[in-house]
Amino acid sequence: MADTIRLEKFDAAEYLNTAEECALYLKKFVGDENQILLISAITDVTRRSSEEVSKGNNEMGIEAIVAAMEKNGVKIVIAP
Repeated sequence: MADTIRLEKFDAAEYLNTAEECALYLKKFVGDENQILLISAITDVTRRSSEEVSKGNNEMGIEAIVAAMEKNGVKIVIAP
């Protein structure tokens, strides 16, 4: 009989509480060969940002997250 592994539901977005935390979380995946991880992290951050902005917390808006990323050495460039 095969061993069973039980995984609990985990949502990284629940643990992102500041623009700085979002920026550091994204920075971990920048340059990773597996771009799906970066896309997943971007999804987590945008979902969390949307939740916070809808509550009136603009300190978690995308502009604040981009500024925090640049402060941490990651420049955002949108390719044409």
